[in-house]
Amino acid sequence: MTSQNGEFSDMTDETAVLWRHDDDLVTAAVGGSRIAFDVLVQRYRRRVSCVVQRFAGSPEDVEDIVQQTFMKAYIHLPRFEERSLFSTWLISIARNEALMCGGENRAGGGKRECLR
Repeated sequence: MTSQNGEFSDMTDETAVLWRHDDDLVTAAVGGSRIAFDVLVQRYRRRVSCVVQRFAGSPEDVEDIVQQTFMKAYIHLPRFEERSLFSTWLISIARNEALMCGGENRAGGGKRECLR
């Protein structure tokens, strides 16, 4: 259960939040809980990285795109409508970011400026 500020009020320690369902974590993160969003990042960082590796060239590109993916997810989290799973939405962002930054699979072959 979350308090009005999005923090987990029924938790005795931060590790207990790791067992929360994605929907609960998204709701808490939208409400301002950094812990909840950090748990989502920890939960999906490896999967996002694997998706990005399929499209990106160098390990540096992969890390940049992974960071951009989570930044974009954080910014747009209030718009997440739960018509799909959070993981599906996040992987879609990762794939789109990788295509935009990778350049090889992008129409016209140009690269978008990515974080470095």
